[in-house]
Amino acid sequence: MHNWKGEIDKPIVSVCTITYNHEKYITEAIDSFLMQETDFPFEVVIGEDFSTDSTRRIIEEYIKKYSNIIKLITSEQNVGIQENGKRTMEACRGKYIALCEGDDYWTDTKKLHIQKYFLDCNKDYSAIAHQVNVLLNKHEPKRFNELEFSTLELNDILFERKFHTASVMCRGYIIKKHPLPVNILSADKAYMILLALFGKIYFHKNIMGVYRKHEGGISSWVTDELMKKDLNLLPWILSISPVFPKFRLISYIHKTIVMYPIKISVLNIFRHSFLFIYFSFSYFPFNIRHLGEFIFKVIPLKIVDSFKN
Repeated sequence: MHNWKGEIDKPIVSVCTITYNHEKYITEAIDSFLMQETDFPFEVVIGEDFSTDSTRRIIEEYIKKYSNIIKLITSEQNVGIQENGKRTMEACRGKYIALCEGDDYWTDTKKLHIQKYFLDCNKDYSAIAHQVNVLLNKHEPKRFNELEFSTLELNDILFERKFHTASVMCRGYIIKKHPLPVNILSADKAYMILLALFGKIYFHKNIMGVYRKHEGGISSWVTDELMKKDLNLLPWILSISPVFPKFRLISYIHKTIVMYPIKISVLNIFRHSFLFIYFSFSYFPFNIRHLGEFIFKVIPLKIVDSFKN
């Protein structure tokens, strides 16, 4: 921070973090932000959603030492993950915004430096992401995906999650101008589509962060009913881009409704599988490669799991 050039109250990058009941993890996250070596000022904006543990107290201890860098957004009631994300994003002042939730963290001290200068030099890119390790309890970390250096566009991200949200830095004006709807579940999906609508996304192969999967994470409690809320993405996206291929997204959402919940009834497996297959023909014949594995592998496994649960 002693190498910063420019006014400290005019940050170039905002680190946008939302947190709830992350007392076990928030220290590692904040430390990974503060260790960043840059020649430009940045701020850390943390949206704390009325945690029932000591998350807020931990953040307030950091603010005593870093009051000119860390900004706390909170309230005396829980507002929910989407509303918390919205108000935290609104408080960000940087030209660029780096995303990282309170249970994830960064491992490379040059992460912000690398991403900021890439966006400075490549105006046709809306965002840059990078490889992360996935940390599941005490298991050996593994890479999030097998991508190398790559330029991604809208069609590349519609059917598959190519990178984790904690790796993203984007042009702030895009997500400030188009705030996410609060009646959805998957903010990460919404952000990736939004950013791809406004430019290319660069993927850097270097591992510069960690995505932590744990019992309190969304993957451990999400239901198929909750995941249906992602269908509310469509009106929002179409208001931004009327030519967006909506049936492709509808197909993908129904696929994720089948795949991701730990528990789902056999009836709902068949219902959403049918809708996935039906809408997938909007991009025939490219849907064929998705259908084989889904019909002959995913559906049978989910049916077996439904009887176990």
